[in-house]
Amino acid sequence: MGSFTRGGGQDGAEGGSDELGAALLDVHRAYWTPAPAEKERLLRARIEGMSWRDILRLHHLTCLDLLHGAGLTRLGDERFEMMVDAAPGPDAELCAALAARLRGPTSPYRPRLAFVFQRGSASKEPSLRGPLTNASLTHLGALEVIRLEQDQRPTGVDFVPLDALHSVHIGPPSLFPPARLEYEEEGRSEVVALPLLYGPSWFTPRPRDRDGTETTFICHIKDVSSGLGLGHQDFTNGSSLFGLGSIEQIAFPLDVDAPDFEERCRKRGLDPAQVRASGPES
Repeated sequence: MGSFTRGGGQDGAEGGSDELGAALLDVHRAYWTPAPAEKERLLRARIEGMSWRDILRLHHLTCLDLLHGAGLTRLGDERFEMMVDAAPGPDAELCAALAARLRGPTSPYRPRLAFVFQRGSASKEPSLRGPLTNASLTHLGALEVIRLEQDQRPTGVDFVPLDALHSVHIGPPSLFPPARLEYEEEGRSEVVALPLLYGPSWFTPRPRDRDGTETTFICHIKDVSSGLGLGHQDFTNGSSLFGLGSIEQIAFPLDVDAPDFEERCRKRGLDPAQVRASGPES
């Protein structure tokens, strides 16, 4: 089924025990609930004229329909234990087309070169480096966040393009670990909560999808390299698969091949010629 087990669960992985945890859980579940009317509204628009955010939202609603159509709420029943491939049809075709657009070279949700620092490493060097992307077809080159008001009240789920970030600093593992996002835009940062689990996990009856110990990828689509994730969120750098709970920091170095390389250098107060000569800088 394309799953593997980790060494142990995460604290509070069956749901927040306090008021904030419960509110975060409600917001997360709400985003990942099928919304036929919203999907129909988005389908009536021309994709070429849609914002990237709306394209990603349509992609998520299409993924949800694939999952629920395949029996997401009945996982655990022997008949639904091998949901490896998505059923062919309009939703699978739309999902593949949207994923191709969202992974394209002009999309903010494409993979991005990154240095990943994992917890417990004694080295000051990155644990992993390469083109970072979420391993699930739902998330692609985006970081799922829940934004918070000053009083810590959650306001909703959002997907921050990796392309917009300078670095990410993640707090201790929990169901919704705090994280500080530093943006490429000078002086802009914010503190958010990161969902440890893929949102559709809340709708399966299998405890292992919600205890933070396992990741499963189901509903694979023909000619698309990744499936839809359940359980612990995973990332990949092209050669390794690693869980969100293992990450302490992500730094996004300058990519000399990026079309806006020189502009990004200037935003960081760096000379493009010197960076090209010395190699990428974080």
